[in-house]
Amino acid sequence: MRIGNNISAMNTLNRLTVNNSSLSKSLEKLSSGSAINRAADDAAGLAISEKMRAQIAGLEQASKNAQDGISLVQTAEGALDQTHTALRRMETLAMKATNGTITAEDRAKIQAEVDARTNEIDRVAETSNFNGIKLFDGSLSGSSGTAKMKALNTAAGADDGLSSSGTITFTGGVDGVKVSFATGTEGASWNTTNKELTITLDGTGKTYSDADVQKLIDAAVANAPTGAENLKIAVAKADGSASGGTITSSDGTDATGSDELAADFTDTTTRAATFSGYVQASNEQTINGATVTATADEGVLSNGITINFNSNNGDASASWSTNTLTITLDNSKTTYSEDEINALIKNATGTKPVGSDGLKVSMDKAMQRTSGAYEATAASADLVLADGAGAAGGGLSLQIGATSNQADKITVSIAKMDSASLLGTAKLDMSTPDAANAAIDKINAAIEKVSEQRANLGATQNRLEQTIENLSTTAENMSAAESRIRDVDMAKQMTEFTKFSILSQASQAMLAQANSLPQGVLQLLK
Repeated sequence: MRIGNNISAMNTLNRLTVNNSSLSKSLEKLSSGSAINRAADDAAGLAISEKMRAQIAGLEQASKNAQDGISLVQTAEGALDQTHTALRRMETLAMKATNGTITAEDRAKIQAEVDARTNEIDRVAETSNFNGIKLFDGSLSGSSGTAKMKALNTAAGADDGLSSSGTITFTGGVDGVKVSFATGTEGASWNTTNKELTITLDGTGKTYSDADVQKLIDAAVANAPTGAENLKIAVAKADGSASGGTITSSDGTDATGSDELAADFTDTTTRAATFSGYVQASNEQTINGATVTATADEGVLSNGITINFNSNNGDASASWSTNTLTITLDNSKTTYSEDEINALIKNATGTKPVGSDGLKVSMDKAMQRTSGAYEATAASADLVLADGAGAAGGGLSLQIGATSNQADKITVSIAKMDSASLLGTAKLDMSTPDAANAAIDKINAAIEKVSEQRANLGATQNRLEQTIENLSTTAENMSAAESRIRDVDMAKQMTEFTKFSILSQASQAMLAQANSLPQGVLQLLK
């Protein structure tokens, strides 16, 4: 028998230490309710659960952000309700002012109330804010930066505009506007808030309303052919030196500058054709959307082609022979082959001089007849958008997700809603029935703008409410997943606690027995 080392006691002590450690951990988990109290408990589980906790916190904050967004939208929508009320009253007053039974004194009183309502619209636009953020000053318009537009490729029959370097056209692009810039100090910007076009030529800028732009669109449209064998053409010098203004006539044919001609050919097997168009020797023409009318000098050629010219500034004639068209302007001849006149090449420059009530726009449009149809192409272009103040405005961005991805953001866009943006800069005039009628059109357009903005705000609110529901569901599911990793199973852990508690007590009792075993050696001394 050996007493130097009590192996049984040492083994029992080790087991007691292990049992006490397990019992201590079990007590810690039961008291905290968490299965992971330190990294050593579950290193991988800790890393996963901490990431989930960060996502849950982000989702909860995103939900709060969306709720704040709803509050902002409701504030803006409520203010626009007051704007609607003012506009409806102004429309009623304008309708009253159109009545011929109203005296001048009555009109003065109507004008005073209309002016007061206009001032109220401006006051609402100026004072409406959320947490100090102006709602209707144009800073939240959402129109900012440069939008890249796709190349345009269309068949004739659609009134699509085409553009190239230094060209401005008004269809087929972002917000129906297509703009490309020339080099130097020339450029253009389209204000989507106020529907205004700003043209800069040689450093001098001028702004035009959407009405001016619409007139230009109406004047610059090239109509599609009315039949399979009807070909509209405009031809210029082969060296491209021709330049000048374009007039669009009432039947859709075009006339261009001093050495250019627009025509309508009806081709038949006998080559008998009707040819009509307008020629103007001036380098500039005003394009204002009005129908072009002029007294024509008419002549009939021996080859059966009838020519109609408006030649206010010079003599004009044309002849057709051996598949060749010859145009004579002021005794200067230009000849075009059949291949040349098979293509529609319209180089047009319509001028409303900068500094007056005009607008300068240049266009390049090319159409080639293919299988009885025209096809038009144009390169892509950049459109610069500005808010109502002329500065970049990107809308108000709401973070509605747990990441920095763009998909986790919603932009609230609110247009400028002062009287100038809604009704124009000119004062509404109630002095005559005609003026009141014009005011009604403006007021109705303003009501439509406010209605559109309120509809957008309502849609945004609905979207935010759905976002909150989605965030709540996502956070709930994420919390459940995190709970399965982090939270302790109380029933299972209490079973473990009971087991280790019994083992610890048994180990203590056995250690006492193991310590008493060496005392048996004393019996040998008796």
